[in-house]
Amino acid sequence: MAIKSVGDLVNLNTDLKCDTPNHELIVYPKFLIFYSENGYKKPCYVKFFIENRDKFPVIFAIKARQKIFRLGSDSHGILKAGEKHTFKLYLLPCDDWPLGINDYAGKQLKIAIENLRIPTCIQPDNRVDIVAVSKWIWKKSMTEWPLERLYTKMSVILEKCQTNDSSVLTLPISASPSLISEESVKT
Repeated sequence: MAIKSVGDLVNLNTDLKCDTPNHELIVYPKFLIFYSENGYKKPCYVKFFIENRDKFPVIFAIKARQKIFRLGSDSHGILKAGEKHTFKLYLLPCDDWPLGINDYAGKQLKIAIENLRIPTCIQPDNRVDIVAVSKWIWKKSMTEWPLERLYTKMSVILEKCQTNDSSVLTLPISASPSLISEESVKT
């Protein structure tokens, strides 16, 4: 019996069993580096792919702790045996970040890609059903199979950018702080 939607999974609730995959997903590249000449004021993106190297289907979930990234497509899905899927990872503009640029730039940020082996009878027809089935299985896996997942990590680095901030006062090297008055700073 082929399972095509979440409704079919709910009816088959007791018979569903997911296991640990034999291999991690292939992620390329493992290191993503962002650089912005405008101080991350405009969104940037980079492409990466994941590939299932097992001989059975797996579901995947892509998760980032930092809320400065968005995926161009869904972060949940199903990969058939040997299937490869390409993603666009967007870096939001720095105005939308919860923290400042210095809290992210120059540090190694991690993105986790989880995968879980699913029965071969799960074969949704369209993208909406694939995402819905995948999310339903992930929610169920937290209580039913919490130790069965495999994790692959991807590192993201935001390079520090040069800023031309006019509010920063630059003093000549020969100037002593005691010789500077408020009037000379205003001019």
